Amino acid sequence: MTSPAGIIDARLDELLERARDAVAASDLPDKSKVTVTDDGRKVATAESLKAGAIVIYPMPAIEYLAPRTTRLTWTIAVVATADTPRAGARRMEALLDLLLRAGITEWRDRAQPTDFQLTDQSAIPGYTITHTEEHTRRTP
Repeated sequence: MTSPAGIIDARLDELLERARDAVAASDLPDKSKVTVTDDGRKVATAESLKAGAIVIYPMPAIEYLAPRTTRLTWTIAVVATADTPRAGARRMEALLDLLLRAGITEWRDRAQPTDFQLTDQSAIPGYTITHTEEHTRRTP
């Protein structure tokens, strides 16, 4: 079986870098305040919630399809609050669009609305995206 450990670390770094680059290249207001991370604990500040946040969870689901083929299913969260729920929804939509244009998510991925529980017990609306990809290791 192929060990996914090296694949996961390298791919997570790549996904985070592409998301950060997409945000930096965007025309979003307050883009410097948008949080892109693999640690959801970094999102629970009012500033990052208002500007928006993208969290790529560092532990994808792993399926071994063949001796050299591994399927990784990533969970990506997008959250944003704003002065009104509709303004927050518009910001989340812009972040979802950035992920698609950056090639992090694809047409077949699914974004589900959900509520995220914060450490202070409040819940904020957001999206959970499931992104699946297959990796095949070449034989040496």
